[in-house]
Amino acid sequence: MNMRSTLNHYLIMLTSWLLYKLLPCFLSGVVTHTRQIETLKKASERAPGIPLIFLPLHRSHLDYIMVTFILTNNDIRSPLVAAGDNLQIPVFGGLLRGLGAFFIKRKIDPVVGKKDILYRAILQQYIQHSLKMSHNVEFFIEGGRTRTGKPCMPKGGILSVIVNAFMDRSIPDALLVPVSVNYERLVDGNFVREQKGEKKVPESFWKAMSGIWKTLHSKYGLMRIDFNEPYSIKELVQSYNKVATGDSQFKVYQPSERKLQHNQSTSSLYGTDVVCEEHRTLIDSISREVVYDCASATSVMSTNALAFLMLTQFRKGALATNVALALDSLRNRLKGRKDMAFAGDSLHIVNYSADLLGEGLITRTQDERGQTHLKPVQSTEALIELSYYSNMLTPHFALQSVLMITFHQLLLVSADDKATASYRFSVNKYSF
Repeated sequence: MNMRSTLNHYLIMLTSWLLYKLLPCFLSGVVTHTRQIETLKKASERAPGIPLIFLPLHRSHLDYIMVTFILTNNDIRSPLVAAGDNLQIPVFGGLLRGLGAFFIKRKIDPVVGKKDILYRAILQQYIQHSLKMSHNVEFFIEGGRTRTGKPCMPKGGILSVIVNAFMDRSIPDALLVPVSVNYERLVDGNFVREQKGEKKVPESFWKAMSGIWKTLHSKYGLMRIDFNEPYSIKELVQSYNKVATGDSQFKVYQPSERKLQHNQSTSSLYGTDVVCEEHRTLIDSISREVVYDCASATSVMSTNALAFLMLTQFRKGALATNVALALDSLRNRLKGRKDMAFAGDSLHIVNYSADLLGEGLITRTQDERGQTHLKPVQSTEALIELSYYSNMLTPHFALQSVLMITFHQLLLVSADDKATASYRFSVNKYSF
């Protein structure tokens, strides 16, 4: 059972140099805010020895490589990264391990209903020891990559180990850093096969080589990484305690010496000593807050905006100029609410995004007047892939949509009631 990382500084520097050479082959740029990096540095300086826990929403296999790349080149300690054991493939498995990956089972309990207590205990001890040694840690709160483009429900297993390391005073504190990652065009291709219910093709050496070759000969536009404001687990627990003291139904959480527990919790990876059941709500609340912060801070890419408009307003196609006007309106609505990773003339942005998405998703034709028409490809596969890009904006409008649908239904009911009342009045008026 070899899950440990073999973090190698020289390998990280070599990989960093290679990325500098290779990234321009398939990405037009990787953007992050300088102030966000400065915030991370200040947080580390204010609390030396306190580990930073990076929690990205997972979109691509490139996510963790680029997070390490950016941190390393800004003199921030590279994190140990929790990776699925399906990535332990020849050559690449060793490379990832040297870049900080430690491999965990994708399915911790091989038998349904029966916990692998030994494996859970080893994993818990490994993570806790890494935290005690002040290693930064990175893991994906959703577990795997999103297949729909929307945030997934959080999985609190590793987070429960980190929180309980604080609760039993193994570490004085830890700083959680939600990380938002987005691409103009997804480097991993698409998840149409899996969305259609087909079985996922397992990772292999030749699949990885084929993917790298294809990536280096394609264009994926811009990549955006946002590091959110770090927040302290200690302060989070204190804030929950303030709520708890005002309501006797809530548990007050206090760091203490951990005692042997017998009540198991599915939110924990603990083996022989299982986390208290009362901590489940705390872990769930923190993990949901992380996902919410990540989703709220995710920048809107040009392809997200175009796909959203084509699926919601122009499913049957439209002039490029009309799509540009709709994009202007969308940008005005999002201004001050969402960070947009594009700027400039909307018509230029529409044409650029259509080029990037390709003819397989959006067709462009010209009429006799020389005007360009855009239309989403109507195949199931194309619409599923467009939905992936469009769904980045779905959470932003979800609440408004629910409210409007509710009001619409209430208005229909009200109109039906009036019509029924009028009909009854007429019947009563002319009845004998």
